Amino acid sequence: MRLLRGIHDVACPLCPALMKLISQLTEAADTLSDRLKLSASQRAGLRLFTGRVIQPCGSVAHLLLLPAREDTAVFAASAVELRKEAAADTVMLPVAAFDQLQGLTYSCRWFSDACATSANLDLLVGAAQLSVRRALAQRETAAAKERLARLQALQAQAEAMTRAAGWTADAIADSRRAGSRCCISLSSLLQVATLKPAQPPPPPPAAEPQSRSFRVQFDNLELALSLSQTTRARDVCRLAVETAGLDSPPASAYELVVATDEGVERPLPQDFRPLLLQAPWNSGRLAVRLISPPPPNAGLKASSADSGVLDL
Repeated sequence: MRLLRGIHDVACPLCPALMKLISQLTEAADTLSDRLKLSASQRAGLRLFTGRVIQPCGSVAHLLLLPAREDTAVFAASAVELRKEAAADTVMLPVAAFDQLQGLTYSCRWFSDACATSANLDLLVGAAQLSVRRALAQRETAAAKERLARLQALQAQAEAMTRAAGWTADAIADSRRAGSRCCISLSSLLQVATLKPAQPPPPPPAAEPQSRSFRVQFDNLELALSLSQTTRARDVCRLAVETAGLDSPPASAYELVVATDEGVERPLPQDFRPLLLQAPWNSGRLAVRLISPPPPNAGLKASSADSGVLDL
C-alpha cells in the first residue's frame, strides 16, 4: 500500500521495490488485457485502484483494475458481463461472488453466508420482476407485486449487513467520481518511472526474532510456550496437548486460533508459523481448540484454510 501511494507523489523518487512493482503491474495488466481481448483504446484507459489493496501474504496481492472513468458502470451484484471473446481459462464472477470469496479469506465467517444470500436474492428479485410483467389477471399481478416487495425488503437488509465488509461496489463508485484520486492510469506508470530519479537501495530489513514466548489458552489452562521461526500451528497444538498430558483426542483434532483485542478470531492453517503474524494479529491471543465441524453449505463456498494464506 505504501508503494502504491508513492506512485501518486511525483516528487517521491522511485526505489527499486517500486520499480519492480510497476513492472509487475504492467505485466499483469497486459496478461489480463490479452485474456479479455481488449482493444488498444480500452487498454489505454485502464486504471489501477489504489484506495485499498488486499495482500494475503508477502508475495500475493489482489488489485482492482478498472476501465476509464466514463466507461466504468455499476452493475447489480449478480450481474456478469458475458464476454464471448474472453479466453477459455478466464472466469467471470458477479460482484457478490467476488466479495464472498474475498470475505471468506479476509473477513468474518458470517460474511460468506451473507454474500451468498445477497447473490441469491438478486436472482430471485429479477425473477419476481419478470413475474410482475408477465402477470395477466389483477389478482395474479397483486400477488406478484407483494412477493417482489418482500424480496426487495430482504435484499435491502442483506445489503445493509454486508455494506461495510463488501468494498468492491464502493470502490467502483468512487472511481467514477470526477477528481477522485483513488486510481492511477496504467499508461502513466511508465512515464512516472522514466521521470523520477532513481533512489539508492533501502537499508536491509531488521533481522526477524529467532524465538518468542507466547501465552496459549488450552482447556481452561494458560500455557507459556516458546516458539521459534520454524514452529508451525500444528506444532503448537501438539505441544499444548503434550504439556496438558491429555491422551485423547489426538493433537490433529485441534486447531490454533488467534484473536485480536476487538474479539475478531481467525483459525490458523496447520502449516502457518505464528511467529510471522503481522499487526494487529501479532499482539493478539492464541488458543488451541477442537476443530469445529464445517457449517452447512449456503451457496458458493471457498475455504481460506485450504488456500494456506492469512490476512495479515
